[in-house]
Amino acid sequence: MICTWCGSTMKHKSKDHVFPRGLGGQLVADLWVYACERCRTSISKAEDEVAHRSHLSAHRFAKGLTPRRKKRPSSGLVEPRIRLVKDPTTNRYSVFSLRAGESHPRILPALEVDLENDKLFFHGAGPEESQRLISNILSLLRNGPGATGLIGEITVRLLDEFPSDIAKDADFNPRIYLSEREHLEICTRNPQEALALARAVAYLATTGALKSYEPSGWKSWTIPGGTPHNVAFEFDGRLFDRVVLKIACALIAANIRANDSSQLDLPAAQSIVRGDSEIQPGMVTPLSGASRTDREFSDRLIAIAGVRRGRLIGLVGLYGEWYSADLGIAPDRSRLPHAIGAMCHVVEGRDQRWLSTEEAERFMRSYEHGSLGTPLEGEAGNPAVSKR
Repeated sequence: MICTWCGSTMKHKSKDHVFPRGLGGQLVADLWVYACERCRTSISKAEDEVAHRSHLSAHRFAKGLTPRRKKRPSSGLVEPRIRLVKDPTTNRYSVFSLRAGESHPRILPALEVDLENDKLFFHGAGPEESQRLISNILSLLRNGPGATGLIGEITVRLLDEFPSDIAKDADFNPRIYLSEREHLEICTRNPQEALALARAVAYLATTGALKSYEPSGWKSWTIPGGTPHNVAFEFDGRLFDRVVLKIACALIAANIRANDSSQLDLPAAQSIVRGDSEIQPGMVTPLSGASRTDREFSDRLIAIAGVRRGRLIGLVGLYGEWYSADLGIAPDRSRLPHAIGAMCHVVEGRDQRWLSTEEAERFMRSYEHGSLGTPLEGEAGNPAVSKR
């Protein structure tokens, strides 16, 4: 057994999905390739970036995909830069959590502070979550200053990435909250407000006000259906493009493995996929067609490969968004007599299969005519921003 990506001899039979498992792919229909532990680990880091932190992670939640490892606390998490929802019945903002396999968002434990009127508002599923937040704050402050004078580190999330007017909304107050990974984070309009909040929380802790907090009159936060959710995504675009390239190359490699005894011979692309070199500008291009929106593919992962004008071209469709990958001059062993393709329907039984030559050629013709692709903005019903 030879690793598809680095060519090393493998002692153990280890398979890598053509379509990342985190996005809904499976090890069926021969849509897999051999990958050594080193390459698999490197590729998994890139796939985690796409499946957990890019805008595509919202599709995993919307389609009801189950977490890869249900017993792992971080499995299935959607980890955008920041996400806020305003309860129309109370006019209060809350930070919420999304996890694949769960049908509803979960409000994270938070302490909202009205700095002008000296008012506190606790958020969460119940009083016990507020106590958990308070315990984390007190534990951080108990550490005392270190050699550099710092007590600890808290991540600050600013509102500048939201396209909405949340920062201008008088109903928004800064808050400190526990992230899905149990880290303390602050959400504010600007760094100055973050500093003022940190000082206020530290003062409340040192005076004993937090420790003596009593959850009397607690009201559960119930967000009515149809309430807009604001989500800002921030992710490494290089890792995203690397995953697109990996899907295109893996499709070709899986076809070669199933029908030939030779190995994938795309050294430049293979080096990028395994993380040994940087992807070149223009190698992966997002497509934005004007003639159709491809909503019919919003629940599917698609990969196409074919030779056009002597170059090997890969097309990758992820939940209705399309990307092209220029894999270079087609080597003899990878020259395909016809276009090949595969599709994974992530809902309705998660059907995964190879496409017929006619189906694959149809996608390639659409690409050549400029009609393959979907607008990269406005697809989701809720306000969101994606930053690569």
